[in-house]
Amino acid sequence: MNVYDFDKTIYYGDSTADFYLFCLKRHKKILTLAPSLLGAFLKFYVFKRGTKTEFKEKMYRFLTFCDTEKDVKDFWKEYIGNIKPFYLEQKEDDDVIISASPEFLLKPVCKRLKIKDLIASKVDMQSGKYSGINCHGKEKVKRFYEVFLTEKLITSIRTVTVIHRLQRLLTRPLWLTEIKLKVGYSSNDFYGADYCSVFLLSNLISDKQKEQRT
Repeated sequence: MNVYDFDKTIYYGDSTADFYLFCLKRHKKILTLAPSLLGAFLKFYVFKRGTKTEFKEKMYRFLTFCDTEKDVKDFWKEYIGNIKPFYLEQKEDDDVIISASPEFLLKPVCKRLKIKDLIASKVDMQSGKYSGINCHGKEKVKRFYEVFLTEKLITSIRTVTVIHRLQRLLTRPLWLTEIKLKVGYSSNDFYGADYCSVFLLSNLISDKQKEQRT
């Protein structure tokens, strides 16, 4: 199992930002939301108040001016070329995508790429309202555990940030009994930094299993 972030990992740039600008060109009324979006930005990023989910909900209000299903379909006709070549060359049938971008935006491209497993933010495509919280940071790891964690987990992960979070957030009922970490760097122009391929092999067993063996 290979686990990838989407934006800036297998996709050039930020798909949500690209989709917003794509819709803005089509639906000029979205500009009327600029003052409230600026206010939400200042509140969260400058004054450090509220949550990222609350900020994102303010941003996703632009969907109320869109024909979202059609816009998403047309968006991927134009932006499918932003999928990075390295991923197309090495993708596997059991790949998993974990992203903070909305599920409705990534489902079509995942279907086109024959990616069966997608974990993303659940956002209503008409209202922009969240169901749950933004799938970012620790929430990515939590939701991965909820879907895929078994008593023994062997997986390969190719996103450095996700790996670090997995290591930090190994939770109470689990013991990390073996880690083999191999890191390879190769220079590229994906997003102005070295792309780091990381392979993490971990064998996790529960406290109870360990107690039984001792």
